Amino acid sequence: MHLFTRSLALAFFCLFSAPVFSQNIVITYQKSDSLFVCGADTFFIQIQNTGTAPITGATLNVALPTGITYLPGSVTGATEQNTGNLQQPIFALSNLNPGTTAAVALLLTADCAAADALDAGQLFITNISVESAGNTASVSASGIILQTGLLLIESVEEELMSGEKGDTLLRTICVKNTRLGKIGNLHFEDAHKPGFELTVSGAASQTHTSELSVATFDGSFFTAFGDGDTWLELGETACFTEKIVITSCGMPEFTNPSLLRVGWGCGGEVCRYDSTLVAIETKGFSKNPLLYFNTTWSPPVNNCGDEPAVMRMHISNAGGTDATDVLIKVKSDEIAQMGFDSGSFRLVLPNDTVALPVNLAYDFTLPNCGKTFQNEVTFVVPLV
Repeated sequence: MHLFTRSLALAFFCLFSAPVFSQNIVITYQKSDSLFVCGADTFFIQIQNTGTAPITGATLNVALPTGITYLPGSVTGATEQNTGNLQQPIFALSNLNPGTTAAVALLLTADCAAADALDAGQLFITNISVESAGNTASVSASGIILQTGLLLIESVEEELMSGEKGDTLLRTICVKNTRLGKIGNLHFEDAHKPGFELTVSGAASQTHTSELSVATFDGSFFTAFGDGDTWLELGETACFTEKIVITSCGMPEFTNPSLLRVGWGCGGEVCRYDSTLVAIETKGFSKNPLLYFNTTWSPPVNNCGDEPAVMRMHISNAGGTDATDVLIKVKSDEIAQMGFDSGSFRLVLPNDTVALPVNLAYDFTLPNCGKTFQNEVTFVVPLV
């Protein structure tokens, strides 16, 4: 319940009187009625001066239960005095003339610790006190009603999949909220062995290593499901899909298990999660490249390389997939006394010709010319 959107709420809920320790102060309150873990709701407090003299310099102390804190800057009807401990905020009250009432409203939030306390059966009691010179009153508010969401993995499409290097696989995971508390975000993890890369559709953010992928979803993701708002509410289901690309050659073939975890939380913490095991069978790679080499050259015009011969190598791929990073070594026979110019290698592409850097070269000198060339050269063709 929010202060500005439920301004008539006070007319429809009972106010609870406080046991007071002063003849001049009466505390009444209206506790939050729609607070849930990782959500916020308004708590109303009224302080009445029933005496005949003004009350000045009074402070309002609110001691909140485990897991529930004050949202800084949200108070109305009072001024923040000390909010160093958000579970026990202190507020300064304006002067209260006889017969007048101060109406205070503050937003309360519940974090993951509140979910643990709720599961443990804790009652969420709030202690309220007002102190001024010569006047003190206090009351223990009856338990705040707190709800929490409970996320369950409802289904996993394609729990066991198989493929080989380069294959793209899709796995759809659906989750459902099975309790009254609203859920405003999702945290997803896929922990696995190296062997594939993945992305998650619809995620607000995602990070990936060879063994762990993490994706998060904010409330906007839920607008495509349920009643279309930014919450996953009781009985609503949301689904997302992993796009998996196998990167392992499958030599040997192996089964790659994944531990999937889907949870929700707030404050940088995951409050609750559900988990399940799935797997990918990585098969041996069948779509291998098949390369053919055809080399042509003309003998040099002279014996000292002033007009060198040009050697051409044509590489064709008749296989089922691209060949990447093809390592090629060319070597001349020592008896032939023939060398290569390592700076002359070129890669002829359909629409361009580019220099082809040499990875490794061994020099030798033509004995009758005194010139140095290379009799062994290694280079890499990036893609065939």
